[in-house]
Amino acid sequence: MIKEDRVKEKIKRRTNGQKCELYTTRAVTFTINLVIVGACWTAIYLVITEEETITVWLEDKADWLSYVAGFIPSLCLAFINLILPMMTNLLIACERWDFKSTVIIHEIFRNFLAKQFNVVIFFLLNFDMLVSEQIFQRDEVMRFKEETYACPELQISINFLRLVATEVVIFLVKHPLRFLAYKLKLCLKRAICG
Repeated sequence: MIKEDRVKEKIKRRTNGQKCELYTTRAVTFTINLVIVGACWTAIYLVITEEETITVWLEDKADWLSYVAGFIPSLCLAFINLILPMMTNLLIACERWDFKSTVIIHEIFRNFLAKQFNVVIFFLLNFDMLVSEQIFQRDEVMRFKEETYACPELQISINFLRLVATEVVIFLVKHPLRFLAYKLKLCLKRAICG
């Protein structure tokens, strides 16, 4: 009997109580995942709408932080796109799916959608300064900075360039750091275990 047949047989032998517990666990973890995604969207919204306040606060702390201040919304989105998949995958692992293929489908689907919607929200918040009708309830989601940019389109394009640059830098830094952490873990294991 192959492994898949054994898993199918195990699924058939589940009691109603086991099924109820499993489905409740999946519903709760999925709900928690939705709450986390909603909190991330709220964070993106707040960081973009309060960008000026954050910028002034950073500039008051140290002059060199004024260079970083323009990247705050991009850094926020990149950080969320870095952390959210880890949290989502942890919750999916708690759902105890029977087949690895189902786990992979959930990981890809949820993480892809979350990241795409994060970028869509970033885009809509930037796009809001171009349209005469407000997309969001707030009077001025993102203010056009006349003293810095020639037109709103330029400001939006710079914001997206910052986002792309931030994502690229994080991508380039993330994988070597993971590799170094893995090597350090191996070295510590050898040192401790002999």
